Formats: sequence, structure tokens, C-alpha cells
Amino acid sequence: MSVNNPPLVIYHKQLGDVLMFEPALAKLAALTGGSVRFSTRASFAPMISLMENVEPAGYDPLRYASAVYSFSERFHAAFKALITLSPEKRFIAIVQAHIRPWHHLVYRAGCSVAKRVAPYQAEHFFDNIPCPATMPFRPPRLLAPPSEWLPEGLPDEYVLLHATSAWKRKSWPSERWAAVLNDLHDAGLGPFVLTGGAADWEREFVAAIQRGTRARVLDLSGKTNLESYLAIVSKARMVLCIDGSATHLAAAFRRPVLTLFGPTPAARWHYASETSAMVDAKDFTPEAKPAVSYIPEEVVTQAALSLWGRCVVQS
Repeated sequence: MSVNNPPLVIYHKQLGDVLMFEPALAKLAALTGGSVRFSTRASFAPMISLMENVEPAGYDPLRYASAVYSFSERFHAAFKALITLSPEKRFIAIVQAHIRPWHHLVYRAGCSVAKRVAPYQAEHFFDNIPCPATMPFRPPRLLAPPSEWLPEGLPDEYVLLHATSAWKRKSWPSERWAAVLNDLHDAGLGPFVLTGGAADWEREFVAAIQRGTRARVLDLSGKTNLESYLAIVSKARMVLCIDGSATHLAAAFRRPVLTLFGPTPAARWHYASETSAMVDAKDFTPEAKPAVSYIPEEVVTQAALSLWGRCVVQS
């Protein structure tokens, strides 16, 4: 593989899913001794800029790449591969049904189904990027964002609560989050910054938390762009969240993070470490895909205090 013509990797998913690809990109970059071009949603460029040795790839026709590896079955991904000049174009599908006859016309080096070796999503991508092993697996990492990405008025030190995601069923009741913030406030933690999406229900959900707590909070839900969101996560003393982008970003910035899991499989999206803790609703009900509401309030408070004592107080 040529350093002057880096390989191109194509993967178009949600923000947290895309971050899970970072270790695989690092593995490929280590092999080439240079950089890797990464094609994903254009709006994710700020996060891609924080991946070492990775550059965003736009729709620049007839640019040369030493190899093209696509993990997306959609037409626009195939079109990106088609307009890229490369001697090796491969498609790695999640399931056999995603491989269509026309894929073989674009990906002449082959279409295959990814082998499911590791349950953790980032390690799954790491194992399935089609290049020799150049480094041991490690979880996703991001560089520190520029200081100018931080919004004005942010406290010098704060605990971040990101309590919503695009999937509403992942949410834990707002009144319980308010009670946990009260408990943490009484224990001397805070102030708290609240973030969330711009959807009406998300902003009302965060507002309900704010109304229900006596802790000092700054509500930034629906008021951040990706740059400020990344910077806020990177500077938090501790992050409290449900399964979603915040947990993956916090771990990549090596911030202490506590995540609540419900219907989604924790093994797929959580990498246990000294600074990354989780509470799983499946520990409190026999349901296969339980609502997050099965998690008791006192369990979350205790887990947050334990993480704070282990990673913040003793650091």
C-alpha cells in the first residue's frame, strides 16, 4: 500500500457507530505507515478530524486509493467506490443478504460477509478490516478538541449528564435523573451540565430534569453543534448517560463515564475499563430487551459515587 495514495474506508452510520471504527482505521494506518481516508457522513467531519492519521473523504471523483474497503451496502457507498481509482475494491457485508449482484460489478476484489469474532463492536470492525495485524486491539481514541470549540459560559469543572438519544426507549425516567442529581449534589458533586438533542421531546425531557433538581445545572440541550458537543464531553470531570454517542465519546476522550443500558446489548457497545462503568437493566428483570426503567435509582447513585471516588477523587 502506498503512503502517497492512502486506502479508502467507507462506512455510513450514526455518530457512535462511526466512532467504533477508529481502532480499525488505526490498524490500517499503522500498516501503511501513513494516513487513511474515511468516507462517512460529511457532518461528522469534526469528529473525524480528532482521529489520528485519518482524513475525511469527500466525493472527489477519480482520486486514486491504494485500496477501497466498504462496510456499507448502500448505493451511495458503492458509487463512492466506483468513482475511486483503485486496484483493490472490497465490500464486507454484515449479512449475506446485503450482498446484491451489482455489488460484484463494483467490488472486483470480492464481496464477503464479516466474520463475527468479537462481541464488542469496535473489536468486530478491528478484526474484519482486511489487512494484516499491525497492532493489538485497543478501544477507540480521540484527540483533544481545540479549546475554541468550547461554548461560552461553561463552568471550569462540571459533571455532564446526557440523558437522551434518538431512540426514546433507551431513556431513563427524568424524575429519577433529577433525584440522582440531588443525591450527587448532596454528596458534594457538581455543578452539572445537561446536553441532549434538539427534538422537542428531548428538550422537554431535559427541562423536566432541571425542574426536578435542586442542584446547580446548565441546560444546553438542543443548543450545541457537533464541535461544542465534542468539546463539552472531552472536558467533563465525569459523564452520566444512557447508551448512545455520549458514552462512546467519553470513553474515547478517556473521561470517567457511567452508562445505563436497557434494550441494547451492553457487551456490543460497552468496553469495561477502570474509567468506564455501566448498569444494565437486564440485571433487574428476566426480559431479553428490557426498558431502562427497570434500573433502580439508588443503584445509579451508588455507581456514580463509586466511579467518582475511583477516578476523580483519587486521580
